Amino acid sequence: MPPILNNKYLYESVVKSLDYAKEEYGISKLPKKGIIIYPYEFGILKEVLEKYKFKFEKFKRFLSVENKLAVGVSPASAPNAAACVDEMAALGCESVINIGVAGSLSLETKIGDIVLCDKALRDEGVSYHYIKPNKFAYPSLDLNSYIKKILYKNDVKFKEASSWTTDAPYRETNVEIKKYFKEGILTVEMEASAVFSVADYYKIKSASVFVISDIVCENKWYRDFNSKKVKDSLYNIFSVILKEYSV
Repeated sequence: MPPILNNKYLYESVVKSLDYAKEEYGISKLPKKGIIIYPYEFGILKEVLEKYKFKFEKFKRFLSVENKLAVGVSPASAPNAAACVDEMAALGCESVINIGVAGSLSLETKIGDIVLCDKALRDEGVSYHYIKPNKFAYPSLDLNSYIKKILYKNDVKFKEASSWTTDAPYRETNVEIKKYFKEGILTVEMEASAVFSVADYYKIKSASVFVISDIVCENKWYRDFNSKKVKDSLYNIFSVILKEYSV
């Protein structure tokens, strides 16, 4: 739902993320390249950091890896991811890759499949506070092209598809699932459209990569959030990002 104030996205905010970040995290600058992850992924990221002997500093919710890559750890949901992108942009990030899990709307996908998002349906509230109302929010084409290139280079299989970003994970109805799948949407998650919209507002690059953790279709919900396949795919994504994107 758009904000009550028409065209709110045109007005400047009194509350500034940079002011909060400086006080709360004790930093005024992050590396230009960044990723956003979620608490359930942190242990997997740490394994990759240790395997490749990456040095990192921790500033509460942020990591700085080798002073080349910023990692923002955000609670799940569009408002939380939006706040994380806002702070990262204020602290100097010029590109952000959102890495998380998603549900699939089709049995043609499998748990553990990797999906690169090409657009996200804005079925959440926070994006409308940042950019003009529209049906979809979009990633940066050149950043998506770069991600495809490094995934191909490292023999990581993936699909490219559209996503449905929702604020209500327990209100994914069969009517919506059928409708959006017919429109070409493959996944459902809670952050992508917000990440794209905040990045758009601040004129920075953004992208989203998901691992399929559950499947919701034909009026059934198949889930395996703790599957080894999910963890292995996240491990592969982090390995590629740290080796290629952070250099």
